[in-house]
Amino acid sequence: MKPKIIFWLDRGLVEFGVAKTISEKINCDLYGIFEVTSNPKQFFQNQKIVSFEKKWFYFDHILKSKKKPDLKYLKSIEEKYKINLWLLAFNDRIFYNYNEYYKFTTDEILCIIEQECRLFESILDKISLDYFITHDTYSQPHRLFYEMCRAKGIKILLMSPVRFGERWYISDETDKFESLENIHEENLDATLKPLEFLSKNKTEWVKDMALKIENSKKDYAKAALNFLFSDNSNSRTHYTYYGRTKISVFFKMLFYEIRKKCRNNFMNKNLDKEFSEDVPFIYFPLHQEQESMLLIGAPFHLNQIDIIKNVAKSLPVGYKLVVKDHSVMNTRGWRSISECKEIMNLPNVILVNPYSDGEKLLKKCSLVISIKGSASIEAAFYMKPSILFRKTGLYKLPSMYKLKAIEELPNAIRKSLEIKVESKDLIKYANLLEKNSFIFHLTKLNLAVLERFNFGGYSADGIFPDATNEMQGFLSDFKSEFDFLAEVYLKKIKADSL
Repeated sequence: MKPKIIFWLDRGLVEFGVAKTISEKINCDLYGIFEVTSNPKQFFQNQKIVSFEKKWFYFDHILKSKKKPDLKYLKSIEEKYKINLWLLAFNDRIFYNYNEYYKFTTDEILCIIEQECRLFESILDKISLDYFITHDTYSQPHRLFYEMCRAKGIKILLMSPVRFGERWYISDETDKFESLENIHEENLDATLKPLEFLSKNKTEWVKDMALKIENSKKDYAKAALNFLFSDNSNSRTHYTYYGRTKISVFFKMLFYEIRKKCRNNFMNKNLDKEFSEDVPFIYFPLHQEQESMLLIGAPFHLNQIDIIKNVAKSLPVGYKLVVKDHSVMNTRGWRSISECKEIMNLPNVILVNPYSDGEKLLKKCSLVISIKGSASIEAAFYMKPSILFRKTGLYKLPSMYKLKAIEELPNAIRKSLEIKVESKDLIKYANLLEKNSFIFHLTKLNLAVLERFNFGGYSADGIFPDATNEMQGFLSDFKSEFDFLAEVYLKKIKADSL
């Protein structure tokens, strides 16, 4: 029987390329949900490159309404699929804290979610789907569909990061965090050197993204001109663009650039790139904001300033807390000066420059504390224990302390400072990663998409309706990458049918 596979497709084109290869390799029925803006919609509507049995354009089904939400229906969804809808909505970057253009009412939010649920239920009820192929969930509707698929027992093939370089694994969830102590693995390569493995799997791609995304004045000018001469239909048809008139976007972006420059000047004048004090310290790397790793992965730990304060008040006497912001905050206009000052004013806390050397801090610190960052894994390879608030990575090292409650912090810090990282655990961890994950240079692909179709990252509406030649060229240039990734998925599908 032909497998029925559904894809979630957004401004990234990885799933589109994978769908093309899979359709060429096996006899299957493909379906697609497209979370895209107006120009890409026209392209995907008319394209003949990949044949989908059925396509749904998400925003076509989410209409502005003055109706009251059907609370009885939404309650039934929560019960049927075991989903907390407000948890998804509250931490969405459009509905709440990060939207500078439009303030949604409670009824508007619930009406949008109701329409999403009705759309997704109609898809799941009409088609007996076998597989959902997707990348990690970034948006609220994407996450909602993922949760509904899980509840329906549809096999999810999620490309998830191991939080260690550009290594990935296919699973039904992100950050499985299996205890290393519970895994019995034979034929380990005892000669594998942990630091060499770390060096080969460095997260330099993060710096590449920070340096290259939204970093071209030429692309900026092109995107601005394209927006100014467009009909700006997204602001009428896509709730994610409500309030984005041309004049409001112009002044917001002008203010954004001024504010970003002021913040950058403040950091360069006030934040050292080296922590030179000769005292023991605990290292706390901040997460980028807005980021799905926090919004979806750690929804109850969004206030990083409060967490810093709680860590600072839990430190043993004689220790300092060194805090470093994420360099990718460059693409968010940096953290506000008021937030920086709030951190700097804490008596036992040192805020260093975002461009300071994180590797040096990992080597010199006594302990790493992270909400859900890869630094908690890298710390072990420098023989440093870590404390984390949420599950991080494919496996849990014995030196990683998973916090259950904030009140644990003082005791957890003191206990963790006494933990010694064992080389045998690192060798086992590295062996398991090599066996159960694969290297895929997603950053290279994503940067190519941004450069070719999205004005270097400045626009989400850059795939024009007549982009067939450009798309075919892109798929051809990266054919080997799409073929490789499709084969990874197909192995999972074939194994499932045995």
